[in-house]
Parts: sequence; structure tokens; C-alpha cells
Amino acid sequence: MTDDGGLTATDSATVRVIWNFTGFFQPVDNPPVFNVVKAGRGVPVRFSLNGFQGFGIFTPGHPRSETVACDPTQEDPIEETVPALVSVLLYNPLNDRYTFVWKTSGAWADTCRRLVFELDDGTTHTANFRFTR
Repeated sequence: MTDDGGLTATDSATVRVIWNFTGFFQPVDNPPVFNVVKAGRGVPVRFSLNGFQGFGIFTPGHPRSETVACDPTQEDPIEETVPALVSVLLYNPLNDRYTFVWKTSGAWADTCRRLVFELDDGTTHTANFRFTR
């Protein structure tokens, strides 16, 4: 932009777009609940970002899980699991939902873990799990 006196100025701005993540859908309950599931099963983790944002929605190294202390006062059994050979991300345009099929490890029996989604928009979303034998 140049003013009447011939002075020029430049300005810039950074815009951060954050997707509309409203939480996890069933069968996964949102924190502070610990979702109880048999170790080694595939868990369909469903969520929406208010439209299809592509398949490159996670930052490198995510989704990931980390060990956490269990809270037996906040538990709910997972009502639905699926066979899974690998973890995979799917999208259903009919209901505007992503499903991350999370292949859990049988070695996680008798432990609690937190599933961590760090999205490309810079936000982080978590769900808690307790694994049984």
C-alpha cells in the first residue's frame, strides 16, 4: 500500500484454521471416562471435523498412545470392537464422520493408556482406555 506522500507499507497476518471437533462418538466415551476393552482388539474411534479435511489430518507420530494411571471410578465398557490387522483412517461422507480403527496390542492387558490425536490444526484430543485380558 502506498500513501499520498509515496510511503509504502506492508503488513502480514497469520490465520489459523481450527476444525470443529466436537468429541468422540460411540462406542468411545470422552474423558474422564476410561473405556474398557479387551487388549488386542480393534477400536473404532469415531469423530467429525465438520466436513472432509482429507486423510493427512494428523501431525507426524500421531495418533499415538501413552500409559496413564487407571481410574476405576470412571469406567464404561466398549460396546463395539472390530477385527483389525493394522490401524487405519476412514471417512464416511453420509454421516460426516471419520473412523480411526485403532489396532490395540495384546501386550496392553491390565494397563491403562491414553489415545492422543494431534491434528494438523494444532489441537490435541484424547480418550482414555483400560485394557483387559
